[in-house]
Amino acid sequence: FLTYYLGVCGAFLLAPVLACDGRCDLSAEAQDLLTILKGWDLQHYNDAIDINADSGDEGSLDTPAATIFGYIADAMVEDITKDVLPQAFIDRHARRGNHPYDAGTFHKLLAKLLDPNKSSIPVQYDWLKGRSTDEFVKASMETAMAELQEDFDSTDPSNFRRIHARASVCALAQPLVGPCLDMPHQDRGSWLKIVGFVPSAN
Repeated sequence: FLTYYLGVCGAFLLAPVLACDGRCDLSAEAQDLLTILKGWDLQHYNDAIDINADSGDEGSLDTPAATIFGYIADAMVEDITKDVLPQAFIDRHARRGNHPYDAGTFHKLLAKLLDPNKSSIPVQYDWLKGRSTDEFVKASMETAMAELQEDFDSTDPSNFRRIHARASVCALAQPLVGPCLDMPHQDRGSWLKIVGFVPSAN
């Protein structure tokens, strides 16, 4: 399989998290999460990924770093949207279809909020509720840490490994999501033209 890495929009979310190192007054547990992210190769699934592995087996799991980043990104989205926008609107924009790890509407908004220089369009609403970037990132990391500990019933970050989404047909557009069961697509006719799975000659 090809190896797929964090997309540009995702990198915009990761950069302010890494910048918190030594300056955001994180709890010791949240600092442990940051330490793992500092060593992340930005790959969204582990090298042993196996599209036929049973859920929970090694081949079905993401790395702790990928899982942690996903939880932090989700916590950021929840922070800026909860009690601000109708839940139906949030849910509609959270749908990914065959792009489960692609950047969505609110990830793109976060990229702008965390680095306003990325766009000349002015922000019209105080999405961060008066907080600095560091304060917002710290709150998101602490929320993510609590949710990780609850979901994985552990305080050991090495156990934070979500099951990687797998589907018969999946996208290969960056930020790419990894193995498909049957065939890839890029939403632009690439299955017919340049991308396909073929049997090995060996």
